[in-house]
Amino acid sequence: MFDEVMSVKKTKLYDGPAWFEVYKIVTTRLNCINDHIVVYAVFPDPDGDEYYLSDDGYTINELYMRGKRIDEEFDIILDYELGDNFWYTDGSYEIVGGEYYTDEDFDDDLSAFLDVIESVYKEFLE
Repeated sequence: MFDEVMSVKKTKLYDGPAWFEVYKIVTTRLNCINDHIVVYAVFPDPDGDEYYLSDDGYTINELYMRGKRIDEEFDIILDYELGDNFWYTDGSYEIVGGEYYTDEDFDDDLSAFLDVIESVYKEFLE
């Protein structure tokens, strides 16, 4: 179970509300600089069991640092890569799971989220 999780640590998002319960998840998958992909499970209601997944902007920021222009053409391609189940926020370019999840399918939800992040790296860096 949770084959792609190396570690989990309770933390806070830089720009998230203080009441959000947030867990930093270091995964076994690698990003474009051979560092482990980090995602966050964010529980907006600490009394609830629903959460969403976020990359807190790391994916797009890494592309930007590697010289990718963040413009309208980039946005169109990114929208296509993210599909219907994921979205990103303008400004911070945080990639977010487009729905709330529950614990029962965490492994599958995390895998799907990591697949999307990898497809974004592949699209813009190969």
